[in-house]
Amino acid sequence: MQAAQPNSLEPGKCEQCRKPLDAERFSLWYDFAKKRRSCEHLVCGNCRGMMGGWRRQHCPNSKCDKRFYAIQDALSPSTASYQDFFQFVNYTNTGRVTKEELAAWYTTNFNMTTDDVTSLIESNWQCWDIPKNHSFLKLGWFRSKDQGDLDIEEFRPVQEFMRESLARSLASSSVTSPVVSTVEASRGEKRVRSEADELVEGVVRNVAQKKQTQSEELQQKLRKLADKGREWFEHFDADKSGQLSQEELVNALLQTFMGSHQMTREKITSIVNGVWDAIDTDGGGSIDFDEFQVLRGALLAQLNHEQMAKVVSGIGQ
Repeated sequence: MQAAQPNSLEPGKCEQCRKPLDAERFSLWYDFAKKRRSCEHLVCGNCRGMMGGWRRQHCPNSKCDKRFYAIQDALSPSTASYQDFFQFVNYTNTGRVTKEELAAWYTTNFNMTTDDVTSLIESNWQCWDIPKNHSFLKLGWFRSKDQGDLDIEEFRPVQEFMRESLARSLASSSVTSPVVSTVEASRGEKRVRSEADELVEGVVRNVAQKKQTQSEELQQKLRKLADKGREWFEHFDADKSGQLSQEELVNALLQTFMGSHQMTREKITSIVNGVWDAIDTDGGGSIDFDEFQVLRGALLAQLNHEQMAKVVSGIGQ
């Protein structure tokens, strides 16, 4: 029997801003190097940058509230090895993937109710969980059938199933444009705004204002002459190693400028890649505070130039 895909797979929502996720999804990691997630929840690229600057780095889901130490790419069933993706889905680190963990992956990646996900998993479970006989030595006691969870070999076809689910969802969302309904009492009358519209616009406006405020505060720390920007540097040195990696530097600059400049992660990454060899003078793969001063000087020169241009423009008006 072949496992059956669900009929509809709308993308899930960012745990912070609650907007639909796109192809770029990020997980909250307890230890990224060891592939240990803090929890199952996902955030979008915009919120990733904002959340990286939180002093209290806990999952935004109030029922979860797990501590995280990094926000990095969520592993994809399309590109990750089956060993890595198995460990990614098995975020409880038990060595076996449960129905609950599969359900968590589906409810975070897609707009599905718990009941719908449970029905999906139960209807396909017999295709995935293959009864096995184990020796006494392997389990410590005799257990003839290990149904109820999946080992890494049983998980392989499940990853293929999840890969197809994600591909269908992304393909569907790329060709489907949102339908906007308009309500007009008569010709020429303004569209009636719903409370939902006003709520969404209000949230977006407040988030933009917070980004602007955060950018201004971080730029002040960067400009600070007394410590040569050390407070800014240590703010983003999450592991207190005295070093910033390329990824950490990209996140730091994104948070510092995304609220005041039209900056994207791609632009910031391009800038960092372009100057990295010049600032990583010892070729160690990360920069210390002294190496950072070269980049800081260039950033401050640009900010001062922009500030002077605004002053000149104001005088001319």
